[in-house]
Amino acid sequence: MRNLFLLLSLVINTALYSQNISYDSLSKEQKIYNLSLIWQEVNYNFAYFNTKIRRSEWDSIYIDAISKVSNTKSASDYYRELQRVVGNLHEGHTILIPPKGVNDRLGIVSLIPRYINGDYYIIGVGEEYKDEVFIGDKIVKINNTYPKVYFDNEIYPFESCAMHSRYRFLDYKLLLGKQADSLLITVESIKNGNRRQIWVNRHSRYGSFHSYVSYHTIKKYSFSVLNGNIAYINIGSFTDRNILSKFQNDLDSIKKCSSIILDVRGNSGGSSFGDQICKYFTNDTIFESYSMDTKVNNAYYKALGAYSSSLVSKILGISPRYNEYADYFLNNKYENKKWMTSTKDDSLRGILSNKKLVILTNQKVFSAAETFVLTFRNLNIGTVIGQPTAGSSTQPLIIPLLGGGHIRISTQRTLRKNGEIYTFIKPDILVTPLIEDYINGYDRILNEAIKFIEK
Repeated sequence: MRNLFLLLSLVINTALYSQNISYDSLSKEQKIYNLSLIWQEVNYNFAYFNTKIRRSEWDSIYIDAISKVSNTKSASDYYRELQRVVGNLHEGHTILIPPKGVNDRLGIVSLIPRYINGDYYIIGVGEEYKDEVFIGDKIVKINNTYPKVYFDNEIYPFESCAMHSRYRFLDYKLLLGKQADSLLITVESIKNGNRRQIWVNRHSRYGSFHSYVSYHTIKKYSFSVLNGNIAYINIGSFTDRNILSKFQNDLDSIKKCSSIILDVRGNSGGSSFGDQICKYFTNDTIFESYSMDTKVNNAYYKALGAYSSSLVSKILGISPRYNEYADYFLNNKYENKKWMTSTKDDSLRGILSNKKLVILTNQKVFSAAETFVLTFRNLNIGTVIGQPTAGSSTQPLIIPLLGGGHIRISTQRTLRKNGEIYTFIKPDILVTPLIEDYINGYDRILNEAIKFIEK
């Protein structure tokens, strides 16, 4: 208990100290300290070494960043360099958050791009561009560079996101950048294929919008009956536990339907109470939602493990030994925990287990929402239709930085029930929306789900 109080005191004091120092007062040494703190905490706590990045790569990134970080001239450039460092980890919960007010590079263009079937299209047009850009225009160049190349050079290096979902998950950031800068974009008309170049300006905020289209509206929670016998449940967030009680209140109506569609598209997560919904779909009295690995740092075992190193044994002039502790020395030791859900005392357990279940996903499904879908996968229940998920279901550690801001580090390596490291959910039936679906308000993924249920 005494050690716990000391640890809490250290965290609190570090947090208070970091808030009492502004960026402007940071010395070169303190800038390097922040970088070193990030390197250290990632080194000890990041759950995805050897899957998303090798430790030797991480060390090289740190060494390369020392001079860049220490020689920055503005808060914006400083935190941008730190974001570049963290972005190399390619993990959605491992992210550098600057202090409020310093990130002046995030100017906004009053256009909303959407990544659709391999290209970027305009689905929202601000008043500023109502006579120049139109709904459905395809972005074919940004500053005379192909959009994906521009994204990979100018946007993605400073963001934290799995590589497979980066274009879709971060599509809204395609045109963001330093305020007051301008971009030359080349757009292609959806009507006649004609191309034209337009200068667009970045501002501090969006203005009013002239037009916007979307085929799918995300709601925290909604329930309706489709085609007379399909329960459609839209769960757009897990940030509000009242969603669970709303779902439970609708159980009588849901169980009257023969099929169920659970729509979690656009759900970026929140609290992990999705298993309390999953339990109505299984008759198991206890089930595994998922399991996870987390790093183990044990100084004594690390000391023993050092003797297994050929380099250390050469220094000491002895033969390698204590090989069973090698992973502690290499910082590759993990411990496993299974997250189990008990339904033994729930009289409504399995009340929906006889229903045909479809789950709708896309690449905006993230965090606790992915765990929710993964639980169904582990239970071998339901058919997933739509697009792959974002690829991050984990628990972040928050570390405050001197001068403000903080880093979040993924500490949980999520596993499937068979022990495989979780990457993302691949739908059983892949459905890719078209730009015409946005324009016409046609929900292709939902309609494919209905066809699947009714066939």
